[in-house]
Amino acid sequence: MIEFKPSDSLLEGAFEPPDQIGPDCTPQELASQILALPGPVVFHPGMSPDFTFALEKLKRAVEWPAWRRILRKLVPVLNTGVLEGDFWIPRVLANGGVAIRNYHRVMQLDLWIGVSVSGAPPAQIRREVETVLSRGAASECDVTMLLHHAPEGIFYWNEGLDKLDFVQQPLHYHGQSLLFTRRSLVRDLPILGLAARTLRAGDGWVLVFRLFHDTVCGYSCSRQSDHADTLLSLFSATYPDEGMLHSADRLLTGNDESEDAWESWMVDAIDMELPSWDIPELLLDDFRWLMMQPDPCVSWSEMCAELLTWFPALFTCNPFLLPWQESDVRESEKRPVCKVTIDEAISAADVKAVLHQLSLKCSRFRRNSWGTTFHVPYTNLKRVQEMSEELFRRFGKLSVCVPHLDMRHDLPLSREREDRDGRIQANSSWFGFRRRNGVRAAEEALPELAARR
Repeated sequence: MIEFKPSDSLLEGAFEPPDQIGPDCTPQELASQILALPGPVVFHPGMSPDFTFALEKLKRAVEWPAWRRILRKLVPVLNTGVLEGDFWIPRVLANGGVAIRNYHRVMQLDLWIGVSVSGAPPAQIRREVETVLSRGAASECDVTMLLHHAPEGIFYWNEGLDKLDFVQQPLHYHGQSLLFTRRSLVRDLPILGLAARTLRAGDGWVLVFRLFHDTVCGYSCSRQSDHADTLLSLFSATYPDEGMLHSADRLLTGNDESEDAWESWMVDAIDMELPSWDIPELLLDDFRWLMMQPDPCVSWSEMCAELLTWFPALFTCNPFLLPWQESDVRESEKRPVCKVTIDEAISAADVKAVLHQLSLKCSRFRRNSWGTTFHVPYTNLKRVQEMSEELFRRFGKLSVCVPHLDMRHDLPLSREREDRDGRIQANSSWFGFRRRNGVRAAEEALPELAARR
């Protein structure tokens, strides 16, 4: 009797292949036991060679229909192990998400518990980024770096911007720019420091600032599952090489040919992965088919695609096009617009009247199957928050989308508020990132921001 033990892989109800298969086990016995199992059998680089050679004998002994049934009971799992690695290296993944290698760990941005400071002067944001990079270089802070998508490509930089000579200057921030640094290097800065204080991070914490034309969104980081190791190994679109430009053409988000691009990623990944699995040559084509075919129950391709959803897209093929935008919006040239969708039964005239009372205008509106969407230009997130709360009070349920900041949330929201240091008012569930709980809109009486209200 061959022993198949329960697997601790991502796949529920799966079994590990046996460690040993005796010489007396016939191909027919192996086939009957695999087919009788209530769940699939996983295979990975660490499995016993006894099992793979037994499968080779099994393929030679049965007809194609029987072999196909057995194949569909086998599931490749993501089992990339990392004993040591780089201290702090962010990677842009195939879908435009960002994962970070921290030694053997995989780290993620906590996109659902960030803070945002809006309405800041763009020149001030650029000065603060320059200050942080210079401080990081001077203090040899090995986590301080800028990951930026310029028209020329995506690049890493960890020195003063005055030394940056291979892309157009000055840099313009459109949401595809991430500044990594420690809190201690930003705490005295008006804009980045405000976001850091609101996050209540310790001085030694690594913070990530997503940079827009007039807005900064700050996030902390946390550990993600080790199952994501495979993504960093096989599905990274960038790697740290200062002074090198990485093409964004293969990113899936914003790509009109994303299906072809995904197939290209998969072919390359399988070509890199299969040699490490020590699979007999007779089985290579079978396992390649198994890893590429679309059945979500047994497909390695589908499992990789599912893992990528753990890291929401921040980068796209176009440096001026965020995941939620329908067309290029260059914030330095065009006033930001938020989209508010309300039940189609609500009169457009009534909504416009409320906007007028708030000194806001509707640039255009459009009716569709799920309601009426109003396009409302705004100056900073505080104005969007005030507008949304008043519209919700008057008309009930609504959806708010801020494409230029890649944010969206559905109301009603939690109304809990907290007062920090007597100056910062934060709503703990305001502006969820991709429908998740709250990116908080932080406000403080900075002279520059107050003057713009």
